[in-house]
Amino acid sequence: SNRTAEPYQYNRMVHAVPQYRIEKMLHDRRTLHDGELQGSVVMTMGLELRRAYVNDLATLPDGTLISVLDDGHVQMWQHAELMEDVVHGNADAGGVEHVVALPQVGGSSSAPAFATAGQGVVKLWNDEGEALAAMQSPRGTSPCALVAAAVGYEGNQSLLLATAHRVTYQSDPNQFRLVPQDEAGRRRRAQAEEQERQLRLRLDAAAARVQVSIQSGGQLQQMTIEPPSNGRGREVVSPPVTSLAALDRDDGTILVIGNACGELRLVQFRRDNNLMGTDYKLMHLNPADGGTASIVCMEPLGGSLLAVSTRQRPADDSTHALADSVAIDVPLAQAVYIIDIEKCACNLIIDGHSDAAQAMCLLPDGGLATCGGKMDAKSKVWDKSLLGATPADGNNNVGMGEANVRVLTESSATLDDVGYVLALTVLPDTKPGSKHYALAAARYNVVKICI
Repeated sequence: SNRTAEPYQYNRMVHAVPQYRIEKMLHDRRTLHDGELQGSVVMTMGLELRRAYVNDLATLPDGTLISVLDDGHVQMWQHAELMEDVVHGNADAGGVEHVVALPQVGGSSSAPAFATAGQGVVKLWNDEGEALAAMQSPRGTSPCALVAAAVGYEGNQSLLLATAHRVTYQSDPNQFRLVPQDEAGRRRRAQAEEQERQLRLRLDAAAARVQVSIQSGGQLQQMTIEPPSNGRGREVVSPPVTSLAALDRDDGTILVIGNACGELRLVQFRRDNNLMGTDYKLMHLNPADGGTASIVCMEPLGGSLLAVSTRQRPADDSTHALADSVAIDVPLAQAVYIIDIEKCACNLIIDGHSDAAQAMCLLPDGGLATCGGKMDAKSKVWDKSLLGATPADGNNNVGMGEANVRVLTESSATLDDVGYVLALTVLPDTKPGSKHYALAAARYNVVKICI
């Protein structure tokens, strides 16, 4: 009411600039900047002094923002107010690492709205913050990637939820400290060591699988996608799955499985209502600078295009790519690659971060937001025109075999007010006909909203 220009406290959990300033900034963005994201932080949600970090974000169709924290809490925000604060599990067991909004299938008001993953369990929640179901991870593991998609025909769709796991089991470093003094002790020691080795093999195998849950007609079906074994010996451990993505296409849904040795495995769920996934393609990134390109995260860009962020991992004989996978030659082990999964080719290279991009978000205007890791600590926007244009100043081409692939080094904008974040999600304007949107960023223990 006093027309102040400074941020003030909306309530105990939210600080923001006055609404009239937000409306003016949106007007200027639309009229002066063609609707492009400017990166100005207008709202901070959460407690700056809270010890727990925000690990992930998701947005529901009604505009509700879901944030999950590493103290086990799940928070639901709407209209600059904390609507619900529920607990995924015991904070002593670890935090909540992932959250995804679930596609609404079947038309039921009681259908789950979002899923959270962490502490060795995946939970389904309704839009009021009530837990509906829980699915346990294999013992000794916890979810490390989560993705949801709708499969089947329109009007006869099912909910698909895919989960990958990481090993959390830690062996006792002192269990083999004492040297056996007799033959019986040596036999017991050898038996215990073999049991530990077998346990490790089982856990490593679980980390290479993907658990798929399909909810159809009120029934929950579960299946396991085993890693391909062609070209790997029996004693060679398959690399762990590190990221998942789902591409919605005319002929069905493609589940993309990325792992620690740069493989991209495509599993297709066709629209003929056959809920059994079939292997579609297998490819891997083949860096020219040595090392291995481990998949960090992926973001569908529409059609057959997929943004893939990688980090360099030292070459390891135990995590080599399969011999029968299609090699996609790339110049760098660490970059963001725009991959055409149909052509098994790299269309574009984004080399604008000094550390691996740990989060990406497709913007409604077709641009891409990327966030670098701790050694980079920058959030950048790559405009749609920049992603699809010919090379410009600050950008160049690199030859890869017969291909000539563009390399982008200069972004359209750097979101200085956002900085280092752990996750990004789009907040669309829920008003009918509005093209406005904001970007929510998980920055340490709060959520920053920028426009």
